[in-house]
Amino acid sequence: MVLQWWKPFRSLACSLTASRFLFHIQTGRGKLTSSSQRLYFGTKGLRKWSPLTWYNEMLEKHPIRTKCITSGVLFAMGDFIAQKTAAGKNSSLDDKRLLRAIIYGSGTAPLAHVHFNFLEWLVVKKIAFRASFVPFVKMFIDQFGYWAPCITAVYHVSMGVMEGLTYNETMDRLKTLYWPTLKACWMIWPAVMIVNFRFIPVAHQLNFCLAVSLVWATILSVIRASEASHVKEIESIDAISITNYSVEATQQ
Repeated sequence: MVLQWWKPFRSLACSLTASRFLFHIQTGRGKLTSSSQRLYFGTKGLRKWSPLTWYNEMLEKHPIRTKCITSGVLFAMGDFIAQKTAAGKNSSLDDKRLLRAIIYGSGTAPLAHVHFNFLEWLVVKKIAFRASFVPFVKMFIDQFGYWAPCITAVYHVSMGVMEGLTYNETMDRLKTLYWPTLKACWMIWPAVMIVNFRFIPVAHQLNFCLAVSLVWATILSVIRASEASHVKEIESIDAISITNYSVEATQQ
């Protein structure tokens, strides 16, 4: 009985709320992005909330902040997978290494955001290449111009600083790992970037790379960790050699 009494009032309340919402949009009192309009209105009236729609709305409102968080999360996932893959599922997690991956992923997202927008301005608007050439020109600049060589150096230098290495140790590590990392980059990213620049809108190109970077972050972590373990092994061997030499000298 109570439910039957409530139904007309519930319908009236919904109608008034929707009418007021439309009035605010039409008069300019309420500003909604295209994502928000798709969220609330459609051919069947009000729509339910979805994570993808919410994420796209945040990407429109706060692009850099959203990409920083997304990049940090994906790099953390990549490092987590790398740690479990290299050391085994039962091994303990290196929290400091995981934190370094998060800081690097979040810190380089604004640079990548500017990079993709700069490529769009340079290749499409400034030089105005033919549409069929645009993905290949962008890929060449991205991989063999300034981005891939520079970001590879940024990765190893920033990791050296966060690991507490000295300047000389960081430079030695960079000289050792720079070329293997760049070769690994060129085995994956040229094909990925052609697909990215051909089919993905500029606003979502970084997100596409972040999805692929889940695999790439795992590769970077494995490369970095393998070199670090190799250095520790050499240091332990040197320490044992020095100890043995001291003992022999004492006996003599």
